[in-house]
Amino acid sequence: MKYPKQGRLVVGIVTVQLIDGNEKGWCCEPFDCTGKTVVTITMFNKLIWDKICHVQYLKDGGYHWVNKFCHPDDLWEEELLQKMKGFGKVKAEKLNSKGFTKVYDITYATTNQLQDTVLDMGNSFSLTYLLRLQEQVQCAIPGDVPPSVTIDHRKAENPFLSCYGTIWEEHIQ
Repeated sequence: MKYPKQGRLVVGIVTVQLIDGNEKGWCCEPFDCTGKTVVTITMFNKLIWDKICHVQYLKDGGYHWVNKFCHPDDLWEEELLQKMKGFGKVKAEKLNSKGFTKVYDITYATTNQLQDTVLDMGNSFSLTYLLRLQEQVQCAIPGDVPPSVTIDHRKAENPFLSCYGTIWEEHIQ
């Protein structure tokens, strides 16, 4: 039974053999285990393994077990217009017929080119719509869309090591 103002300590005492063959008693540094559960090394290793297995079998990776290095909302200049969020296939096909196939084409189109496109296409698009679209794509990242780089730490032999590196043991709760 433990009383409220009591503490618990683990103290290890060992006999070590010195280089000259003599034995000497040695007291390890006391460990305060108040409020902690002391388990054997075998049990500790089993608990770690259970945590690792738990993470490996997660269906949803959560915010830190699966890392994507390209944000889904990133817009690239060489990206096809139809891949833009909120931009349908029909709109893309209409603009493709006028030479606008990629984000780059809209980004660097002159106002005269956009006006000509509106006139050629009748009521399909207004100049205001195309100018807003052009303003929206001004933040496009130069270059082509990189391959999707995703690291799924759940698939690693030790997901904690894969995610946190050498300090992985600090993250097992």
